[in-house]
Amino acid sequence: MNPFRKVLCGLLFTTHIIYAAGASAETPTDAGTGSIAFRDSSNHMCSMDLPDYGTEKIYRLLGDDGNICENLISSTRSWSLSGLPSATSITLSSDEYCENGSTTSVVITLKTIEKRVTTPIRELKVLGDYAINGIVDRGLQLKSRQQRPGWPITDSIKCMIIKTPTQPPVPPSSTAP
Repeated sequence: MNPFRKVLCGLLFTTHIIYAAGASAETPTDAGTGSIAFRDSSNHMCSMDLPDYGTEKIYRLLGDDGNICENLISSTRSWSLSGLPSATSITLSSDEYCENGSTTSVVITLKTIEKRVTTPIRELKVLGDYAINGIVDRGLQLKSRQQRPGWPITDSIKCMIIKTPTQPPVPPSSTAP
């Protein structure tokens, strides 16, 4: 093999190794850096950061006490995601305490299926248009939907449960011995 081919093959091989190291899984410090935002009909916004890896957190969006979104007037109209890690589960509920029984009017569960999922601002009502297990946006899947007939999704969401995945393994070191 001539020297030019050896150098070219070596460069191509090295490029693939460097790319693979840079495209590794999320790092343990990614948890808690993503956020979910809701807006009301007056476009007031409330944003919630993700909890740490391997935890679940309940956010009451509206209500008299213990709510996190005091600046939302009376309803949740639209939502957006920013930088959510893969395998994050989001449950939206019309019950203000997220006690999702058979009498709850609306319960929707979404799951991220790619790392660092970010979506544009979307109306909540569009979640009624997707098939179960359908892709809502790049990296976001609709896992389940319970909706009482005739009950709108818009202005119904009062509580959210976020469950983050267990912490991913630390990528192997790329230093040579």
